[in-house]
Amino acid sequence: MKRLQKIFDVYMILFFGLVFVINIYFIYVEKLNILYIIPVCVLFFILYLIIRLRIPYFGLFLFIFSLVTKIAMIIIVRTPPISDFEVMLRAARLFAIGDYSFKEFQYFSFFPYQTIFAVYQGLIIKTFGDSVFLLKIINCFFIAVTNYLVYRIGKIIFNEFVGRVAGVLHAVYIPIFFMAPVLTNQHIATLFYYIGLYCIVKCQNSYKKWILAGLFIAIGNSLRPIGIVFILAIFIMSIFSYYRQTKEINLKHFGVCLISYLIIFYSIWSLSIVTGVTDNGLKNNNPYWKFVTGLNEKTSGRFSEEDAKTLMLYDVPIDEELLSKEKELIKERILISPTRMLSLMVKKVRYMWGDFELGVFTFPHLIGKDIRKAGISFDYIYRQVQEFEKIFYTLIIGFVLYGLIRYYRADKTGYVYLLYYALTIYTGVHFLIEISFRYKYVVMPMVFILAGNGVFIMADRIKSKKMI
Repeated sequence: MKRLQKIFDVYMILFFGLVFVINIYFIYVEKLNILYIIPVCVLFFILYLIIRLRIPYFGLFLFIFSLVTKIAMIIIVRTPPISDFEVMLRAARLFAIGDYSFKEFQYFSFFPYQTIFAVYQGLIIKTFGDSVFLLKIINCFFIAVTNYLVYRIGKIIFNEFVGRVAGVLHAVYIPIFFMAPVLTNQHIATLFYYIGLYCIVKCQNSYKKWILAGLFIAIGNSLRPIGIVFILAIFIMSIFSYYRQTKEINLKHFGVCLISYLIIFYSIWSLSIVTGVTDNGLKNNNPYWKFVTGLNEKTSGRFSEEDAKTLMLYDVPIDEELLSKEKELIKERILISPTRMLSLMVKKVRYMWGDFELGVFTFPHLIGKDIRKAGISFDYIYRQVQEFEKIFYTLIIGFVLYGLIRYYRADKTGYVYLLYYALTIYTGVHFLIEISFRYKYVVMPMVFILAGNGVFIMADRIKSKKMI
């Protein structure tokens, strides 16, 4: 069983090794300004000093810093809702006035599981008035609480130093600033998932907290349906804990969590039907579409407008004929040669984990508009921020990889493997389904925690003069 568990260690090292190499190659090919390594290292040194300071109530400090800086971002950047976010905002406004006709929108016909997020925004609008700015402020609050939880979870799983590093990385990570003004369901869903995870690592043998963990993961799943990743990770850990005869998670704990999860999630599902908000509950009416795009070689697994047009996705109802066509496309694409499939997998990792963090949803009103301030174009500043972020991000991945390698032979106890299982499942699934640079948002807190462990191991070895 121990050897079987090592498979997850090997996968994590190989995956993040690939991510690291892809990012180094990207920096070289795109001819990024390597001199940004200097301010990046200076920033890391400053952050390290902050982490080492005896700041009382460090979690509160992180929360306030994260909240203030994200609010500053939404004040400075007046992002207009576009694409899916604009559709969900329109639906929220209709819900607020008691008009449920939004369930007839084509978007919700395809993806009824997005309904609950529209309802949540509608409740805010109905209670406090139609203010996009308020919705963004609440998002900033969600980000700040998540930041606090990242610190706490890292501290519990590893130690105070790792928790601080993880929390600080989350607080200064540029893509989170990019996403703060965007009305995405990722902010609130991620918060609930990590409240659930916090309950798990904190709970010891308390069944009450396992019930709460299932509840929060279920709420997260109703807002953004990836709860299965956390549930499977808990299940795998309970199996290994059983055979290793350790006490982190046993099958009873998992059973309590699963029952709680199912009761809450299907209660929300039923409520959405009973209230007339949706006719189909929270199911995915088009379950094959993500696989159709995810296996598209031309787009490297990203959204394909060509596939949508070929299948007449916007013109025909979702019926057996459409689903049959999608299954045929999937079968055709999954049977390509192993070489082509491997190439597709690497490209998917490259575009999800190794590309620039794009601000297309954050700066749609600024990018490519030749907007200048003091003679400097926005596009130039945006490019410099991207280059700085890429080098900063690559260094984070380097710390993750270093920690994974140094930690490989360690006798891991506690909940370290829970992070490994969740990341393995999440990254593994995205080898098959549609990818986007923003889809890694929900697992980045785990990445920061692992990076924190890498920094801790390196700092410890430098202190003892054993760099290798």
